[in-house]
Amino acid sequence: MRIVRPELGRRVSASVLGLVMLTALGAGSAYAEGGQEIFELNCAVCHGLDGTPVLPNAPHFAKGERLEKTDEELLVSLTDGLNVMPPWKSVLNEDQMKEVLIYVRSLAE
Repeated sequence: MRIVRPELGRRVSASVLGLVMLTALGAGSAYAEGGQEIFELNCAVCHGLDGTPVLPNAPHFAKGERLEKTDEELLVSLTDGLNVMPPWKSVLNEDQMKEVLIYVRSLAE
């Protein structure tokens, strides 16, 4: 006879449901959500909450400016800085920068 603990069953069910929801939403959605928070806390002061720039010469992400560049090119800009934008390598880790990039790309959709 097999004994099943009810609380374990609920945890497994919740985990399975979470995986199903992530799959349904797409992995990009989860990353974009995390990227949005990071963007709003660190980037929006110059790039605007919706990707409409606050500072002159900042790219207009809502219009897709500079988003023709590859992910690798944009990650170099985030890591090392570009023009007046400071480097973010000492503030954000690589995964966080990737999340921001996913979010920024979603602004132009």
